[in-house]
Amino acid sequence: MEIESEKKEDFNNNEIYQKLESNTLISYKLNTKNKITLDFSIKEKEKECFQIIMNILKKNNLDTTICRVAGGWVRDKLLGKESDDIDIALNDMKGSKLANLINEELYPGKNKVGIIQQNVEKGKNLETATIKINKTWIDLVNLRCEEKDKIGTPLSDAERRDLSINSLFYNINEGKVEDFTNKGINDLENGIIETPIKPEITFTDDPLRILRMLRFAIKYKFRIGNDINNYIEKNKEDIINNFYKNISRERIEKELFKIFNMENSSFAIAYLYSFN
Repeated sequence: MEIESEKKEDFNNNEIYQKLESNTLISYKLNTKNKITLDFSIKEKEKECFQIIMNILKKNNLDTTICRVAGGWVRDKLLGKESDDIDIALNDMKGSKLANLINEELYPGKNKVGIIQQNVEKGKNLETATIKINKTWIDLVNLRCEEKDKIGTPLSDAERRDLSINSLFYNINEGKVEDFTNKGINDLENGIIETPIKPEITFTDDPLRILRMLRFAIKYKFRIGNDINNYIEKNKEDIINNFYKNISRERIEKELFKIFNMENSSFAIAYLYSFN
């Protein structure tokens, strides 16, 4: 009831309509000014999964291979939320190589590896291998970089993520959280949505990230940062052209459905409308 009343109060606020009419910035902010307390705990089944991977690396003398859980799983863990979305980025091989080694160890004589091929035209920039370890599904990819067919570094991968809060890693080998942009932890604590690097680079790389940015702001009730708002305000015509030229209707629909099925989606409508 408290959430619902807050939603109605905000939606009926005359200031929102005034901003819509004048086409000025709407900075989405529902979170409190208090810092968010970050915590990090791993479930037993996740520990078992990670240990199996480490054992397989050791068995195959892959001492230089570092496995990092990337993105959403790390973000949600720090926020005290559970996540089954385990994406592991590798520093010196494609995901399919490690997936096949796991398959040989756990499913001898069978093929339990799923491969999603790289398809840049449809926004799939990396080959992804999927396999189940005990009851846990994992995706395996190599660290990304600007050159599509090369393996990147942790920093190059983090900088190519859509948002700073999604650029964090959990290093399985060393059992620690890593923040290579030096922005992810701070933005999580302060409830801010920002890009790892300049918004013009992040959003030009994949214009759909503007909708993803908006979805995460609504989902976590985080404030959209000034750098993003200023970039969109100054470049909205170019953004619109780039958006409809390079993003398929299906990807746009999928993201919009996710947004409009969320509570407080009225803020998304207001935000999009404010930038035409």
